[in-house]
Amino acid sequence: MPFRNLPDSDETRQGALDLAEGAYKVYVTDQPDETKKIKAIPEEMHTQLVPIAGDFGKNIEARGFALTAQNKATLDKEVALKTLKMFNNHFIMVLNFDIARGKFHPSIRATYGLDVTQETLPVMGSEIEVFEWSKKLIAGEIHRIADGGAPMLDPDLAEMQAAQNAYVAAHEEQERKKTNYDLAQEAVEAMRPAVDKFIKKMWNTIEFYFQDDEPSSLRRKARAWGVVYATRPDEEPEPEPQTLTGTVTAGEKKLIMQGGFDVNTLFIVKNAGPTELELYTTELPTDPLPGTRVKFAAGEQKEVWANELGADTNTVLMVYNPDETATGNWEVTVGNPE
Repeated sequence: MPFRNLPDSDETRQGALDLAEGAYKVYVTDQPDETKKIKAIPEEMHTQLVPIAGDFGKNIEARGFALTAQNKATLDKEVALKTLKMFNNHFIMVLNFDIARGKFHPSIRATYGLDVTQETLPVMGSEIEVFEWSKKLIAGEIHRIADGGAPMLDPDLAEMQAAQNAYVAAHEEQERKKTNYDLAQEAVEAMRPAVDKFIKKMWNTIEFYFQDDEPSSLRRKARAWGVVYATRPDEEPEPEPQTLTGTVTAGEKKLIMQGGFDVNTLFIVKNAGPTELELYTTELPTDPLPGTRVKFAAGEQKEVWANELGADTNTVLMVYNPDETATGNWEVTVGNPE
């Protein structure tokens, strides 16, 4: 027996809310005949559903934008960090070249926080190490120039400071974007308990509305309102309803489907166009119009069983547009045989 599977992610939560809101529009708001409205969700619950779905959706969207901005800021910071590390390395390499050529005494390395005998580059494996060496090199160069020393070139002090400033700015921007994302994530998390509670209550209400149906029929109808069912490992999954859509020109008879249904199949039919349409079944697509046609006014939606559309042995589902000028639009959801 399939069991109800409540949402376990923000995406499935939002999907459940959106599907319920969409079903209410199709089966209630857009249904012109009051007697044929399917109010699996009562009006007062729908009044609660709209703001919950809207607010939760906006929070998820805001979180997505915040995550995108944070990712971009992180990439920008990584580029700035890589550039800063390159300038650090180049500065020390040029310093060592100058020492090797006799321009500076090895003791000058101490000015920059380096070991006076170290001819290799220091370890800069972490972000902190790169930034700390940048500060040491810039502070040492400022101090040495102030004492009358000749400025280092390629890179010079200004280039070193520009690289450090670019990194600091990128780091601060990344921190701001991370904070924004954290706040957006907290806003989503804060809504989850209320959303979960509402979805469970809503699904209970939907299933209660269809309680007089056979279990498989109840599940099929509840699925249209967003209720999700899962099967256990040793069970065969239930076939999902098939939705077909199309257009039919003025005066045209058009094939919707051939085979795939039986006398116990339920069709959920919506006339999505501006003109009246007629639905029926026949043995062949070329058969003449039967007297068992069921009419659907423009915008009307209703459920009709296959045995209401023609003989039980018919295997072809057809739509007819009696209008002389306008093109019609139809949607047919084929329910599972009971």
